[in-house]
Amino acid sequence: MLERSPNVVSIQRCPDYDPARVRSAVRRLLEPWGGMKAFVRPGMRVLLKPNLIVPRPKEAAVTTHPEVVRAVALEAIDAGARPVVGDSPAFSSALGVASTCGILGVARELGIEMVDLGHKRRRRAMPPDSPFRRIAFGADALEADAIINLPKVKTHVQMEMSLSVKNMFGCVAGKQKAFFHFRNGEDKVRFGRMLVAVARFLQPALSIADAIVALERDGPTGGDPREVGLLLASPDPVALDRVALEVFGVDPSTVPVMRAAREMGYGVQDLDAIRIAGEALDSVRLSDYVQIPEPNAINFTLPRVIRSVWKQIVLLLRARRAARD
Repeated sequence: MLERSPNVVSIQRCPDYDPARVRSAVRRLLEPWGGMKAFVRPGMRVLLKPNLIVPRPKEAAVTTHPEVVRAVALEAIDAGARPVVGDSPAFSSALGVASTCGILGVARELGIEMVDLGHKRRRRAMPPDSPFRRIAFGADALEADAIINLPKVKTHVQMEMSLSVKNMFGCVAGKQKAFFHFRNGEDKVRFGRMLVAVARFLQPALSIADAIVALERDGPTGGDPREVGLLLASPDPVALDRVALEVFGVDPSTVPVMRAAREMGYGVQDLDAIRIAGEALDSVRLSDYVQIPEPNAINFTLPRVIRSVWKQIVLLLRARRAARD
C-alpha cells in the first residue's frame, strides 16, 4: 500500500458503464493507495469535480459519465466523507448540464448536493508565475476539505487534449473563463500556464480520468465517441496526464499544458519516475486514436463569444425543458 504516493498512476480496464463494473473498477483503481480512505477522512466535505462543459447526453462522451461520478461518490461515502458535485461551465448552468448528461439524477439518487461553482465566488491572489495576479474561484471549491477531479479524456481543438489539469479550470467562476481567453490571445503556452496555476493552487487530492469512452477528433464539445475501456487515477494530475498521453499516442511536447507544467516545476512527467500500477502501459497503448488535424487559436473574438453565449442559452433552455418533462 502506498501513502498517497504522487508518482503512481493506476490504470484499470472497464469495458462499459455498467454500474457494478464501474464500481469494481474504481475500487481496483484505488487499491495501490489502500482505497479511498487514503484521500478522504470521515466528516470531510469533498468536492467531486466532473467535466460539465455543455448540455449534451452522456452518449456524446463530452461530459464525465454519471456512472463514474456515482462510483466515486459511493467510495467517498463509504469512507465517511460528505461528497458534493460541482462545476462552473463558461456559458451554461452546472445544473442544466448535469440534468442533460445524467449526473444530476445520480446526485439526487444518492442524496448528495449539486452545486454551481459560478454562483458563489471568492477572489484569491495567485503566485508570481501565474499569468494572472488574482482569480475568482467557486467558493465551494475553496471551502471543500478535498477535491476529487473527474476529467473526461478528450481532444481539444485549442489545447490538443483536455485531461486532468485542464479539468480544474472548471473551478474558475463562470464568465471569467471567456475573459482569460480574451487576455491570452493566441499564446497557448501562457494559457497553459494559467491552467497549471489553477490546478496547482487548488491541489486536487485525487484525479480519476474517465476514458471508458473517450472523445476523438473535434473535442471538447464535438468529435466522436471512442470506446477505450480504461480508467486512470493519480494524486498527481500532471503524472496522470503524462501517462494518458502515452496511452493515446499523443506527443506531450505538442500539449501546451505539459510544457507549462514542466516550466513551472509542477508535477512529474518523466515516465521513468512514474510507477504504473494495474494494467501495464504497453498493454493499453492505442495506435489509432484520432486527434484534430489542426488546433485552433485560443483567442475569443467578441462576435464569437456572443454566438457561443447565444448557442449555450438555447441549449440550456432545451435542457431545462427536458428536465421538466
